[in-house]
Amino acid sequence: MSAFDRQVALADGSLRPCHLVASETPPWRFAAEVEGVGRFETESRDLFDALVACRLWLAGRGAILLVSGAARDVYPSGMMRENGGRTAYRMHLGRRAERADMVDIFAPADAGDIATVAEQKENFEAWIRSLAA
Repeated sequence: MSAFDRQVALADGSLRPCHLVASETPPWRFAAEVEGVGRFETESRDLFDALVACRLWLAGRGAILLVSGAARDVYPSGMMRENGGRTAYRMHLGRRAERADMVDIFAPADAGDIATVAEQKENFEAWIRSLAA
């Protein structure tokens, strides 16, 4: 298991510490504990799916997790997901992702880079369309 200390931003703009724990091999387990918010645990098909589930749980509590895997322009490829979903690509419209675009989904991120789960998915789909154009 890997453990990380990150932050969540609350609706009032304050930051809270968040302790994350993720498995390194299947089954893909993930947990997050946020001071004053609660604890979330899941087992999922990959770590990106687990992160999405956690983000949705946090959103229901008025909080966002400040990690790269929640950024508007970050999304994993199918192959990355087959390998556990711990890494993802930072996407640039009109340009195929390259090795240099890879990020750890649990790396810290700025609040200004974070999107909702729906916004992130929409951006991924726009990126796919931009490659076909």
